[in-house]
Amino acid sequence: MELYREESSVVLRYAAHVRDLSPSVIASCSIAEGARIVELPGYQDVAIDVLDLSTLSATGTFKDWVACLTVAACQQRGVPLFFSESSGNTGNALSLYAARAGVRCVILYPTACRGKIRDYAATLPNVRLIEVGAPEAVIKSRLAEISGRVGIPWLPVMDGQLESNKLRAFFLRDAARELGREWEWHAQALSSGYGVFGFYRGVAEIQDRDGLAAMRPPRLLGVQQQAVCPYARALADQPATDGGAMVEPTLFRAAPPEAFVREIRRICAQTAGTVLGVTNEEFFAREPAAIALLEAGGIGVEIDPCTASPRERAGLYALTGVMHAVDHETIEPGSRVLVVFTGGAPVAGPGVGLSAASARPVPASEETLEAAIFDAVSALEETTATSQEAVL
Repeated sequence: MELYREESSVVLRYAAHVRDLSPSVIASCSIAEGARIVELPGYQDVAIDVLDLSTLSATGTFKDWVACLTVAACQQRGVPLFFSESSGNTGNALSLYAARAGVRCVILYPTACRGKIRDYAATLPNVRLIEVGAPEAVIKSRLAEISGRVGIPWLPVMDGQLESNKLRAFFLRDAARELGREWEWHAQALSSGYGVFGFYRGVAEIQDRDGLAAMRPPRLLGVQQQAVCPYARALADQPATDGGAMVEPTLFRAAPPEAFVREIRRICAQTAGTVLGVTNEEFFAREPAAIALLEAGGIGVEIDPCTASPRERAGLYALTGVMHAVDHETIEPGSRVLVVFTGGAPVAGPGVGLSAASARPVPASEETLEAAIFDAVSALEETTATSQEAVL
């Protein structure tokens, strides 16, 4: 049952709280960054609500908020071209928002994530995709080096990630006031952790401005998949090991910077929170029940017709993690939990997964990556020149 919603844009609603960006510029780049709160049937004796950041978003994930502010920053600062690297969702969002705003971008993604890229991203005239057959860490390292050398920014920057995600706190503060309820736990699947870092930044800003009573920070329940659970291992003082097969490619950050680990530790210490790892066996055992709970609350889960499985599982990981925490008494009976559903609802429009009919991305290896990037930049410059000639 839906309890609360922002139909058009949470980003626009709270644009005045974004640092160093004009609300009018943000408005010019906004497409759809809505959100809603949905009540699910309870699990055991625990009440579960969902922060649905998927259903009302332009590309179906919370990365639309990041893309909106990233492109707005490009517009305000006169940045005509940027690089990015993505496992899928950020690339989909940036390509659409940049195209609408007339900003050019070159987006790299690992070969393993091809199925996460939407067809339209490969057909937009001012976007170039490069599919890289190299590990994520290698791609990031090479892109950072090339970006620094040629002076083309690699976006989004971390502060932009946090500024977009902090707006969640303002939305939840207002929802809590209207609904007359609070959430003891805030559950989200973690990759890098930008979503929760930004959220707790927003909570701190609200408290700094309006007092500690203005918003009580909920306890963090971070959830990670078995194959990639560096935060869960760090909190348990366990060494990194081979965790088995990866189930959800968007939850990919196997070796976050030490500063990120310290921030997770700080948030967990401040809120009496924790991060847990969910084994593949347990996840697949709980997944059908999690999908049923979401659908009972009115949240659809998009199924990939090629695999007959959910297109994205980050939100499902968050919910199965809550079920695990309830069963293991980490979450006490009588608690109310807010599960963050970051993506995975059916989205109207272009399908997922690059098809044979779509414009193909440029393949690259570690050795050919730099040449592929420069070729993409040249192609974008030629496209821009052709477009300007057509206008003249």
